[in-house]
Amino acid sequence: MRVPAREESFPRDLLLLGAAIFLFYGVLLWAPLIADDQAYILRFSSVAGAWTGFRAFLDAGPNSEQFEPLVHMIHRALYALGGARPFAYRLTSLLLHWANAGLALALFSRILKDRRLALLAALLFALFPASVETLAGSTNKKHLLVAFFTLSALALTERRSWKAAARVGAGWCLFALALACKETAVVLPALVAARRISARREPGRPGAAENAALFGGWAVLLGGYVALRLSLPPRATAPWAGGGFAANVLTSAKILAWSLLHLLAPWPLSLEHPLSPASWPPGAGTLAAAAVAAGAIAGTFVFLFRGGRAGFAAAWVLLALAPFLNLVPYLNFSLVMDRYLYLASAGFFLLVAVGLENAQESRAGKRLRPWIASALVAVAAVYAAAGASYAALFSNPVELWANAARRAPLNPRAREAHGFHLAQDGRDDEAAAELRRAIELDPGFDTPYEDLARLESRRGRPAEAAAVAERHARAAPTPGNLAALGVYRLKAGQPGAASDALKRASEAAPDDATIRLDLGYAELAAKRWSEADAAFAAAQSEPSLRSSALAGRGEAALGAGRVEQGAARLADAVAADPWNVRAVELLADVDVRLGRRDAALATLDAALKRVDEEPTLDASVRARLRAELRTRRDSAARL
Repeated sequence: MRVPAREESFPRDLLLLGAAIFLFYGVLLWAPLIADDQAYILRFSSVAGAWTGFRAFLDAGPNSEQFEPLVHMIHRALYALGGARPFAYRLTSLLLHWANAGLALALFSRILKDRRLALLAALLFALFPASVETLAGSTNKKHLLVAFFTLSALALTERRSWKAAARVGAGWCLFALALACKETAVVLPALVAARRISARREPGRPGAAENAALFGGWAVLLGGYVALRLSLPPRATAPWAGGGFAANVLTSAKILAWSLLHLLAPWPLSLEHPLSPASWPPGAGTLAAAAVAAGAIAGTFVFLFRGGRAGFAAAWVLLALAPFLNLVPYLNFSLVMDRYLYLASAGFFLLVAVGLENAQESRAGKRLRPWIASALVAVAAVYAAAGASYAALFSNPVELWANAARRAPLNPRAREAHGFHLAQDGRDDEAAAELRRAIELDPGFDTPYEDLARLESRRGRPAEAAAVAERHARAAPTPGNLAALGVYRLKAGQPGAASDALKRASEAAPDDATIRLDLGYAELAAKRWSEADAAFAAAQSEPSLRSSALAGRGEAALGAGRVEQGAARLADAVAADPWNVRAVELLADVDVRLGRRDAALATLDAALKRVDEEPTLDASVRARLRAELRTRRDSAARL
């Protein structure tokens, strides 16, 4: 039996889509990991830390918001494979995008009559430049995976050759996997429902029993997911955008209108955009956006319930955008992001293709038919050029965030990120200016204070660093901010003021051993020996801090004139952690003072041997430690 032409050409068309994706967006393979990838991969213990069991994948992440166990599992596997090198993270994202483009092609080919239009619509989806952000950040795999499982479920509904039980079981599995990636997976059953409503008059559609089993199972899965999420740290919510419910609804309309516009023309491309919440009473621009949103929603309902392909495609666009409209307030500095358009863009290009196919049936459309394919190829070329140019920016984080700061100059996150990367590039004055601007834009935003204090400290300006930390602690007097203030005051030579800040931090967080350790150092610097000993003793119970705390107690004892007691505690500190170089050096000094020259040399020789034999030490660290310990040993040997 002859294979239908469209199935015969599918492998060739799929290879074409892959070639286009890797040709124009392959530059991302070597771009460094930035932004959320740093927090949710490299600094996330469930991904980059020691294995603690599968329950670690239920960890919500650094900001207690990201319930994405399947994404965390994938990242842990990629981290085990390649560590912090970006290639594997980006390769898997590009491969997922290719798979999604292939699924879109398969689905479009079943819905559209014109195979060329199906291919060109899938090509536009593959090269849509706003998707570059989704491909550039590995943490955005959640969007790629939700799209993959959703497109798979939609393709499954077209599989008439499968038995009903197989379709239902596969549908349940796909929804469960999508929910394990991101809560926006709730669009999956909604899109399948829209497809079945729009195609209800087509022959061979699923019966009532299959629909009941499929959607009933999805309801059970969703109920279990909600119960699981309620037992875990909740996702943070935000106040109503614009200050009230009515303003929030209008803000959602503005987001929808912006999203529809950027599906039509996805420029400018940026990690941040300047859309602001609606105010009350609304202005003319807000009312115009509300009219566009209302018209789009009403038109979609009319087309969907009349049945037909256009209604499904329009519903696809709106349903895919719905989780990102801030209907339940959660958005922060940016109401809109390029990556939120990813799944909706596939529905949009299907809608365009359906419209063009319908138009070709008219007399005027038949005259334009020879030009339609050329026009779509030209659009794909524009997309490819714009997307490739933007993708290249991700290799230079300074320029990438400079672009975001230009596009959204009042966005504090764009300013902070630009300042952070300027500091990493050694452009300290420019970095400080950007970070101060970020603080001015949002005095409650923690990160620019932290970045600026760290920058000033690195520049050898401890007093300025302490002043930044003090401003931060006044704006948000949390235990962590008070503790940071204490540390910066200590570096600035203000032990008394440092102790005051650390005492306040310790009172607010009495179980935080790190704060107690820092308080001990402040009391040491102030020469309050008994207070220092008490603070170090409180920190000593934390295993990871035991050696440092014992060494601190040793210094406090030495300061109080109890030399033998100090030596004993320093010896305990070295026994608890032989890599505590500070304790090793102090112990050697005390042994020399007590006339135990051979014991001091033995302690330093053992430390030098560890440094020479440890294979994991960086060469520069090894050289520094060896020089430091060798100087101490030579000094002790001369006595």
